[in-house]
Amino acid sequence: MSVNINATNTNKAAYPDTILSMAETAPDALVLNSDVVTAGPTISGDAPSARLAFISEDPTAEVVKEGALIGEGDPALDELVVRTSKVAILSNMSNESYASAVAGNLVATSARRAVTKKLDSILVANTATEGQPTGLLNTVGINTIDGGKYTDLNPILKAIGACAGNGGTPTAIVMNYATWVNLLTITAKDGRSVVSPDVANAAQPILFGLPVILSTAMPADTVLVSDAAEVIASYSGVTTSVSTDALFAYDSVQLRLTARLGFGVIRPNRLAKVTFTTAA
Repeated sequence: MSVNINATNTNKAAYPDTILSMAETAPDALVLNSDVVTAGPTISGDAPSARLAFISEDPTAEVVKEGALIGEGDPALDELVVRTSKVAILSNMSNESYASAVAGNLVATSARRAVTKKLDSILVANTATEGQPTGLLNTVGINTIDGGKYTDLNPILKAIGACAGNGGTPTAIVMNYATWVNLLTITAKDGRSVVSPDVANAAQPILFGLPVILSTAMPADTVLVSDAAEVIASYSGVTTSVSTDALFAYDSVQLRLTARLGFGVIRPNRLAKVTFTTAA
């Protein structure tokens, strides 16, 4: 994310409003991870809801004799109407700080982290709130697996099986860093780690053939098994606006970042949540 560095005595043209893509502002956000979600159309403006198209049923292919009539098989096109949430940040800076490349970049980096953190939190953990999308972990109808204590990886394997048993194709295992550490400490009867060192030390860990996505937005002791084809997410660009008037008496400027996110789950029973316990 770039910050315009200009003298503070110039006009509004020196402080233009800009729209950056979500990838520029929050490149590590879960909503951009194709292993977790499927990208829908870009949200334009401040619409409180979005209509996301999807195929509810694939057409059936058939074996046809040479020269015979090929039967029609149209895909069943449907749409998912989801609520959207606005994510916003308002920061105050002195004109001297705003004119500093170092300070400006620090604020830009901080804002990017804040946007990423909030987007991820909404996607996975948002509670059922009026006018907002419900997070994946709280979506009604997803498979819930009691993981019990951290003794083995069977609960995660059961979650994968539950999704697949309902016709899903699991694409990612999402958890926070503390949960991953707890899984790494599980040992077999011979004392060896259940998760091999090669997996633990890999830049992209993989369990049961699925990428392990680590995110601070995930609650402790909770694992999400996602089928990206079942989660459709749409988002806007990130609008950056600068006001030189709001804090005129303080010789300061205000920076405002706004973005909008909406998502929905087509078939919740193709996702799963595992909840472990650390109780003695």
